Amino acid sequence: MKNILWLVFVVYVCDVSCQVVNRVRVKNHRAYIANVIQETIYTLEERQWCNLRLPDVTISVNETIFGKEYLGNATYKNGFLISIQDVAIRNASINQNFVATADGTVRVTVTGELRLIDAAIGYDVVTDFAGTDTHHYTAAYTHPLLTYMFTVIRNATTQEMGVTVVGDQPDSRNIVRMLPRDNISDALTSLFNVGMSKEGVVAWADIIQPIALDVITHRVPFPGFCYNCPVTA
Repeated sequence: MKNILWLVFVVYVCDVSCQVVNRVRVKNHRAYIANVIQETIYTLEERQWCNLRLPDVTISVNETIFGKEYLGNATYKNGFLISIQDVAIRNASINQNFVATADGTVRVTVTGELRLIDAAIGYDVVTDFAGTDTHHYTAAYTHPLLTYMFTVIRNATTQEMGVTVVGDQPDSRNIVRMLPRDNISDALTSLFNVGMSKEGVVAWADIIQPIALDVITHRVPFPGFCYNCPVTA
């Protein structure tokens, strides 16, 4: 039977007296997860944000613009992260948890949510319409908020470490900006699907996770445990 222990976690510590110890906590867990996320961000900045790429997306177009029919495809290519206005950690997301299993293994997790605020993404746009020349545009779009949940996992029995990073589906109603502006780009703006970048944005977690793993393995040591210590937020 799996027991979830929070705030009060009882273990037996066998020293001279083999006593029961209450309130086992991760030391300075807030500073720890903040350092893990910050070090991960430093590495992303060193590699440059623009290396966070997005998959190509092709949409079908069947529009009549000022009496002229445009039938074919528009492809959004070379998508990447242009800029971020701010980076933050959601305070309420920082948490620690102890889980004990029937085989006696104790798993400890420390969590924190990375927030990328006003993340602008860009695409090259190429049209392929029947009977017309190929047109080239640039498109830019801003996600007000992108979030990635970090969960550092430590096996208190074997001391093994791991980390997961999970991206959440962004929600935005912003309008894409396309240049140069003409009748075709105006039509493409109205056809732009705000969800086309969601899959790629969520998949950035797969790029962030190995960096976070290197951070917890080589750069930010796990702080250890506090026994019979005061319970803090």
